[in-house]
Amino acid sequence: MHPAHMLVPSSCRHHPSLLAIPLTLALAACGQEVSVETEQSAIVGGTTTTEYPAVANISVTTANGSGTFNCSSTLISPRVLLTAAHCIDLEEGPIESITAYFGTRVNGQDENFIQSIPAADWTYFDPWSLSGNDIAMVLLEHDSDVEPMEYNTQVLGNNAIGAPLHVIGWGNTAFEVGSGRKRHMQTPVTGFRNSAVMLYGDSSGNTCQGDSGGPGLLTFSGGIERIASITSYGLQGCLGESGGTRVAQYTDFISTYVAQNDIAQPPSLEYVNPVDGAEVKRGFQVHVEASDDTRLENVEIYVNGQLEANLLGRLPPFVISTPTTTPDGVVEIEARAYDNRGDVTSKKISVTLDSTCDGPQDCDNFTICGSAGVCESPNYELGDLCEGGPQCGSGQCATLDDEQRCTSECSPIDATSCPEDFACLETGPESGLCWPKTTESGGCSTAGSSGQFGSLLMLLALFGLRRRRRD
Repeated sequence: MHPAHMLVPSSCRHHPSLLAIPLTLALAACGQEVSVETEQSAIVGGTTTTEYPAVANISVTTANGSGTFNCSSTLISPRVLLTAAHCIDLEEGPIESITAYFGTRVNGQDENFIQSIPAADWTYFDPWSLSGNDIAMVLLEHDSDVEPMEYNTQVLGNNAIGAPLHVIGWGNTAFEVGSGRKRHMQTPVTGFRNSAVMLYGDSSGNTCQGDSGGPGLLTFSGGIERIASITSYGLQGCLGESGGTRVAQYTDFISTYVAQNDIAQPPSLEYVNPVDGAEVKRGFQVHVEASDDTRLENVEIYVNGQLEANLLGRLPPFVISTPTTTPDGVVEIEARAYDNRGDVTSKKISVTLDSTCDGPQDCDNFTICGSAGVCESPNYELGDLCEGGPQCGSGQCATLDDEQRCTSECSPIDATSCPEDFACLETGPESGLCWPKTTESGGCSTAGSSGQFGSLLMLLALFGLRRRRRD
């Protein structure tokens, strides 16, 4: 595991428990002799883990070019990491940047990599020392995809002594050895140095350099693990007693920073067309633009209170064609955009639908003026040229190279799922679209082209097929 630092007097600045920071720190300058054990044995009980995705490695780069240092941290809200003050208040100089890494391994191929997010801001408790107040927070540029962990708000008493403390970090497995992988272990709480520091660890199980800022978890009622301490320092290299900042004593500091900085922003949502108050024809399109500062989850479109499109997982543009059965008169359109936190933005407009016509000039590109003087879908047949789904009897219009034709869904493994003169062009392992075999597209016949759907672009915005969600 990544144990933390040696204990030094509070009057001395302490190097963060960073990767590859020697334990022979400049203690002489502080006038104190500390026995430093340099044995290279691995920490007993520390094992790698692919769990606890909220425990992130943070890389801290100084502005003066003196180097990049690494600590551990824990996500406690969608954008805020909890870590140690000595990880971001460096003796080496001011910080230029901090980057959080979510995964299991930073020094090699990581099959469990989740994401890497730069920091937008950071702060620490001032004043701090290894005797107390060694706590800091890092604000990410955007929400993390992982679930935050809970932190303890209940001040612990002596009944916590002897309880198994579950420590997690990205540090060494021994003095200057084994950093860059997430590890965990359990060791009993041995006592409290003062109201701000919890004690734990010995030569049989401990934290080490690089684990600083990582969590010490205790199990509370209901079997829930919460952050009870933040790894801060260690004695005798990685073999003696270690200390962690007690989190409950800093509840106000933590909650205030989160409330003031990790502010949820609802999605933005605008209508491209139609505009509010517009006159429209039957089967008119609704086009909205939606985005979010973190992650857009879903867009829904309602017509007269009825859900007509659930665009979950769809990539922009967000465009649908309204039902041709919508009655004439005032039509209410509502669009709703949802983000990953569940925030919702809803906007309504009203348009006037008049389906009567005197000629094609009174209808849109997807309808014709019928014999009854009403704009209606032409109901083109499979394979006919089209400009949009509403023109096709199947409701689906697709594009292959420069041709747009009416199509329908089919199964690539069922030769009878398309008419005789059509091939089923694959859109996925078990899905496809019927396309004329004899059509010349780009100079090549599509006959026998099942599985060659690379250039077939489904106009999802026009005929409402749902694209699979991208995780």
